[in-house]
Amino acid sequence: MKLYKYRPINEYVEPILTSNKIWFPKRKTLNDPEDLLIEIENDITVETYREFLINKSLEAQRPKKFLRANFKQAFDRNGLTHAAKRKINLALKKMQANFDRLGILSLSENADDEILWDEYAEKKKGVCLEFELPHSEYLLKVLYVETRPKLKLSELLFDNDSEKMLIEVLRTKTMKWSHENEWRYFIKQGNVEFSFMGSITGIRFGIMTELKNKQKIITLIDSCESKIKIYG
Repeated sequence: MKLYKYRPINEYVEPILTSNKIWFPKRKTLNDPEDLLIEIENDITVETYREFLINKSLEAQRPKKFLRANFKQAFDRNGLTHAAKRKINLALKKMQANFDRLGILSLSENADDEILWDEYAEKKKGVCLEFELPHSEYLLKVLYVETRPKLKLSELLFDNDSEKMLIEVLRTKTMKWSHENEWRYFIKQGNVEFSFMGSITGIRFGIMTELKNKQKIITLIDSCESKIKIYG
């Protein structure tokens, strides 16, 4: 499928053109932090934590004495013990840290969009890169909604694939961004240059791109005998 990336001309453009590597920022560094905010509700009760401990014990096939010991540490006459609450809060912080490490590449279906040129390509001084990307479980079309969903800690603890639950939340944005027709490409570790699947097939210059920058990029494409199409 064809997707597009608007960007300024800087040191990150060359590896995209020459080696199929592109910078995947961590989610916190993107332009719409309110849409990338992960709200995890700590909804753990005595009942849900008891069920969690039982499930973990069954999965590990541990003797019942281990489960009894865990119950003793986790519960008292007042409900959850301080030790249990610390463990729950630690699990919450660990999940949040894992989520914060995710890398997200934002792309668009829009091939030549006035608003995207202004917002992401240095007010038409940059470039629009054209990619041909295969379908992947980590390349997802953004869903635009009135209110973004929230995550519950109980659901994350009981689900064996909490990462996929997170990605489902991160692929949603509020309606004010719907004009971007965005897709998001996820990797486990952000703030790295990553060799993406697929290839770059074209490049379009903004109407305000400086001649010296055009010439530099054209020379770079010619020197590596790339099949990248130059649109103008």
